[in-house]
Amino acid sequence: MSEHPDPLRLFARQALRTALVPAWFEALDLKEGDTVVDLGCGAGYVSLRAATAVGNAGTVHAVDSNTEAVAFLEDLAKLHGLDQIRCHVQSIPELVPLSERPRGALLTMVLHHLPEPAAALAHLAEALHGAPILIAEFDATGPCRVGPGREMRVSRSGVEAAIEEAGLVAHGFQQQTEEHWFVLASAPE
Repeated sequence: MSEHPDPLRLFARQALRTALVPAWFEALDLKEGDTVVDLGCGAGYVSLRAATAVGNAGTVHAVDSNTEAVAFLEDLAKLHGLDQIRCHVQSIPELVPLSERPRGALLTMVLHHLPEPAAALAHLAEALHGAPILIAEFDATGPCRVGPGREMRVSRSGVEAAIEEAGLVAHGFQQQTEEHWFVLASAPE
């Protein structure tokens, strides 16, 4: 049995967060022609939305270790003629450095899965050439009606500590719902 959920089920779960996505793109100041990285993209709901935001002149690097989910996204991208999506089967802590600095990266509802968040963030900062990383997570103090149970959630203070340990700076925590928040992490200026 696979350790990953069925890609269609995963996509449906991701689509439940559709109202959160525009604020993520706004926080990264994502525009047509930009390059963005969707880390832990799963079945690619956010990657598809990002492809629309960056347009045909932009690029979306969709990264996940789940081979089935990445194949699902590749099929969706082909079906919709979204040639700007580049799919990569890689684990986040081992992301191969990009050849250029993207506008930013999305790490949405993923940090709580990483065993060493600070080390992963430090590696990502280097692999992304210092581009800002938008981290969105489930609120550890939320009612837990959606997403993982409280024991899997990462507290804001835990995320702040991981960001600091990675040598990054946290900017603008934003509560989106009682279950969701995000923050930008970037290199110190």
